[in-house]
Amino acid sequence: KGTIVLSCEQGGVLFRPTLEFGDQAALDDESVTQHLIGFGTQGYLPLGDPLDPIEVQDGRLSARFLLDAQQVKELTHAPSVGYAARLRGPRTMVAFRIDAAAPDREKIKAFVARCAR
Repeated sequence: KGTIVLSCEQGGVLFRPTLEFGDQAALDDESVTQHLIGFGTQGYLPLGDPLDPIEVQDGRLSARFLLDAQQVKELTHAPSVGYAARLRGPRTMVAFRIDAAAPDREKIKAFVARCAR
């Protein structure tokens, strides 16, 4: 389970996923070896390094990423957007996806257009 917040900062679109992992007390900022973003039915693709240190608090993991031009393009057309964290240890990955119906994609396109100004 998770949420995604988009914002306009640093001359581009920032992607801030928050992943709820519940009572996995062993999960911390050192547990994540890679961050990924998913669009539609595609697999997950690597994100760049987080802009800030990863936040792990109260059963939630959150980080901010500046999306590149191709990721922004995919974001405006994808029927869903997701985030995954590849982990060390026996559990290899935790992930979530959020569906984006046609009206939501139109809102995302308008948001991205405002960011580009």
